[in-house]
Amino acid sequence: MTTDNQVWLNLPEPPVGHPDTALLAEAERALQSLGELTESPDIRNAFVQRLGVSREELISAANLVLDTNHTIAFVGNIGVGKTTALCRVAGLEMQPSMLEETVPVLEVGGGGTTICEVHLVNGPDYGLIVEPRSEAELEREVREFARYLTPSAETQRGGETPLSREVVRAIRNMSGLLPETHRNADGTINNVVDHARNLAEELADADALAAEIWTRMGIHNRTRREIWRSETPDAEPLQWIQEHFKMLNYGQHPEFSLPRRVEVILPQRILGEELLSIRVVDTKGIDGTAERADLELHLNEPNTVAVLGSSFNDAPAPTLQQLLERAVRARFPDLETKAAILVLPHSGQALDVKDELGDRVRSTAEGYHRKRQEVELQLQDRDLPYVRVEFFNVNEDDAQQFSSFLMDLVSALRATHCARLSEVISDANALVQNYENVQVWEVQKQAARRLAVWLENNQQVGDFSERLQDSLFVAIDRAYASTLRASVRRLGEWPNLEYAHHLGFGTRAMVASAVSPKLEGFKAITANLLQDPELEDAFDLVQQARRTLEDGTEALLGRSYRTGVAVHSAHMQPDDPFWDRCDREWGQGSGYKGRVVGHHQNWFNAYPEVVERSQERAGVEWQQILERVAAILPSDDTES
Repeated sequence: MTTDNQVWLNLPEPPVGHPDTALLAEAERALQSLGELTESPDIRNAFVQRLGVSREELISAANLVLDTNHTIAFVGNIGVGKTTALCRVAGLEMQPSMLEETVPVLEVGGGGTTICEVHLVNGPDYGLIVEPRSEAELEREVREFARYLTPSAETQRGGETPLSREVVRAIRNMSGLLPETHRNADGTINNVVDHARNLAEELADADALAAEIWTRMGIHNRTRREIWRSETPDAEPLQWIQEHFKMLNYGQHPEFSLPRRVEVILPQRILGEELLSIRVVDTKGIDGTAERADLELHLNEPNTVAVLGSSFNDAPAPTLQQLLERAVRARFPDLETKAAILVLPHSGQALDVKDELGDRVRSTAEGYHRKRQEVELQLQDRDLPYVRVEFFNVNEDDAQQFSSFLMDLVSALRATHCARLSEVISDANALVQNYENVQVWEVQKQAARRLAVWLENNQQVGDFSERLQDSLFVAIDRAYASTLRASVRRLGEWPNLEYAHHLGFGTRAMVASAVSPKLEGFKAITANLLQDPELEDAFDLVQQARRTLEDGTEALLGRSYRTGVAVHSAHMQPDDPFWDRCDREWGQGSGYKGRVVGHHQNWFNAYPEVVERSQERAGVEWQQILERVAAILPSDDTES
């Protein structure tokens, strides 16, 4: 149907070339029909709530389809090769000379090379945009580095620093406190002079050392946020990116502070896509724990697909299984279309796969096939959702085919959004067309009676089989002792062990454990009703009731996460005696983590109201959701 004469009163007009303009035009017409019906003087009171819910559904679903900005996030352990794969598919490779192989433009190494998350986005020219760390965050990192270097802390630190090697490297570069290596004539190392340690011995005080390092870093001069190739137009583009990205990544650029995120701007369309705006994200590699806010955010964003990279031999990597398990516990929606396993084999690994008789496979394709079956079986055994599995050997496989796979993931996600919008449009049109039909009205009341019985019997939220602190305790158990100490010293604010995120996630998982069985029960009731041909005239009502409960539950889970975050900011973080008790455990011998966990358990035991209030709030909001569902159901007492 043409949309040339479409008037847009409720939705923004899609830009020229939008891939789903026709569907959005249908949504706009449905919204206009709902608006006209709302103004009708003879409208039944029972329909007022349904019309309002239908309008909200249409706008929400249409906005997801209208948005053509999509993110492809690469997630994986350090050293797995995701950055190399990303550079290959994005065309970010250089050949230093005719005799050398191509190399990635972005920094790669044996893992732990990139200091922060890196985004590839389309723009007017080649450029780099930096979102810096806050001064408060950078000050904490400098103080931690100073404490590590101070001789008086030698016996307490156990030879470890909670700072990542990338941050230590950048601080050394920014302050000029680099180790100096002296070599013999034959190239062997004669001596290494560590100027940072020498300065620490000279000052012998952690606070004074931190102040001196801060001064040498010259943060007040590091205020620049972006740099463009147009400033040096004769520079070869990819070499320009490589050089400047390395400087930013290593803290070597005198005008830039330590980055929290770097955007690499490219004039060409990302992955060659013309209709959609694609952002490719190279997340910071997983080192130890995968339970990080930055990673789990990507799994819960509606327009993001997460590509979970794993080495060939351990695919799917345990850390990736942990991510998926937590996403299921927290009831992140649409995981089947929003996540995929990317296996990154090295040359020859696929040919080492053996069949049931112990014989090696005859081709790489057969090796991939058998490994895919193994990955899918492991996911099935762990009750994890079925996600697509793809293989990409950077040195052998077709980059264009891999690019097509990535765009297929985005297309599948958009198809999910479009299918939901189509269903909402169909139900809204049915509502408008049938509101005066008495026979339809009776059928809908019949279906509504069965739904109302379920609503009446499920007013109370289910049992909470999880506690809001469970996620935090599991993360502490999996974390390095130095990571726990780093977080304790920062009152729970440390990227690899972020208390606010774990308490938020734990609260969401706690509420999900109570409402998920309820929601699945209601969905089973609606599925049965939708199989009854005698109730066909009520299908739109049944589907809307299911969506209302699903949407309300998802909103409840989102609010639960924020409630858990507030537990940290409003109750735990301000409790200085608690953090002091935890901090004093460092250097007291083995069992550090156990002692700190004991303090945490005592804290939650001392404040049971924190958990109780979260559960009570969830119970109240659950009843409000049921009331919203009940409000759209006609009853025998409703006027006809």
